[in-house]
Amino acid sequence: MKTVKIKVPESIDEHSMKMYVAGILFEKGELSAGQAADSLEWLK
Repeated sequence: MKTVKIKVPESIDEHSMKMYVAGILFEKGELSAGQAADSLEWLK
């Protein structure tokens, strides 16, 4: 997978942002459930 860096304000929680993006990509069918979990580094 590719790695993407996004600059966000300090007030945004990194974990919440990762969950949000992974969820959207999963719902759109761009990621499988396993890929979404892997993108959150839960399986590493």
